[in-house]
Amino acid sequence: MTKQELINALKTKFDKVITENDKQTGTEGDLIHYAVPVADITDNTISRKWIHYTVDGNDNAYYQNREPKKEVTPTTTFRDEVKTYIASKIDDGVIESGMIDEIDKDTEKAIVSVLIDDSGLKEVRFLIDKDSNNNIQHRQIA
Repeated sequence: MTKQELINALKTKFDKVITENDKQTGTEGDLIHYAVPVADITDNTISRKWIHYTVDGNDNAYYQNREPKKEVTPTTTFRDEVKTYIASKIDDGVIESGMIDEIDKDTEKAIVSVLIDDSGLKEVRFLIDKDSNNNIQHRQIA
């Protein structure tokens, strides 16, 4: 692959390839070593790094270490969804606090102990799962 083909390949793997900041880092005979900054943007986070590559006298370009792979953004787990749900119920004033007692990631069911202010604090247990529309719901355990 040529230098331009390598740059084009990087543009498919990263959100931003900053070619104007491409730097020559050294030479060995007819080999020229370069580094180009790349970035991935997720939510409010920018992840930046330098990709190093070499171009020979025939304009053949090679990654110096190994071909970079686009980093995979971690997915939200059911535990994360339950924590977010508990936080939303605290923010809404429905509960005072909550703690996950048990969680089954396969069936996506959780048992949660919560404190409710009902003329004094009272501990209640909820089953948290998803309804038929894949929305988080809670039901009090008797």
